[in-house]
Amino acid sequence: MSHRSLFFTLPLLAAVSTVGSLAAGLPDTVGITTVLIIKAPPGFPDNIARRDPIESAFVNGTWRAPNEGETLRYNDTAGGRWERARAGANGWYDHPALDGGYLFAEVESDTEQPMLLEAFGNAMAYVNGACRSGNPYGEKEVYESWETRFNYSRLPVLLRRGRNELLFHCTRGVFKARLVRASRPFAFNAGDATLPDIITGRSYAGMGSVVVINASASPGRDLVLTSSC
Repeated sequence: MSHRSLFFTLPLLAAVSTVGSLAAGLPDTVGITTVLIIKAPPGFPDNIARRDPIESAFVNGTWRAPNEGETLRYNDTAGGRWERARAGANGWYDHPALDGGYLFAEVESDTEQPMLLEAFGNAMAYVNGACRSGNPYGEKEVYESWETRFNYSRLPVLLRRGRNELLFHCTRGVFKARLVRASRPFAFNAGDATLPDIITGRSYAGMGSVVVINASASPGRDLVLTSSC
C-alpha cells in the first residue's frame, strides 16, 4: 500500500468533503522519546559520494534493526557504535551524532493503521523500510511572524500490527519526531500552502495551492472538492 500527499491548484478558501474514520489503537499523539543513535559515516556532508553502510543495507535488502552497543564499520579505519539516547523534556534530541548520523526507534501498535509522521531535522525517514522525505530545515517548532516556517511536514505512514521500525537520517544536530492521528482520512495540510503576497488595498482573484493528505489505507476516489471566493 502506498500513501501519498497530493497537490491541487485551486481558488483560495477551498475545503474537502469526505466520509470515513481511522482505526483506534495508539494514542492521538505518540512521541519518539527513547532511541538508538550512531554517528555519521566519514565524509558527511562534504563528499556526496561517501560510503554509507546503512543506506547500502536498505538498497541491498540486508537491513536489520540494530541493538544497543553494536558497532558498524564504515571503512578500514573508521566505525560507529549504536548508543541509547533519550529526548529532553521538550521532546528534542540534541547530540553531535545527529549531524549526519542516524536515529533508530521502535513503536508498538495493536492494529494496522495509518498515522501522520511529523519530524524535524532529518533528511530522510524509513518507516518499516518504506522511504519518506525528511524535513532538513525544521530546527524548531515556534517561529516569529516574519520567519519562514518549516513546521509543516506531515507525512502519512502505515503502521503495522506489532513492532514498527523508524529510522531517520539526521542532518542538523537536533531532531524531534512524533506520530499523530489524523482527524479524517483526507485533509488539507494548511501549513504547506503556496500562496501569493496580498497587498493592502488591492484585490486578488488568482490561484493558490495546498497539499491534500491521504491518510487512508487506499487511494482516494470520488472525492468532492468545493471552493468559494
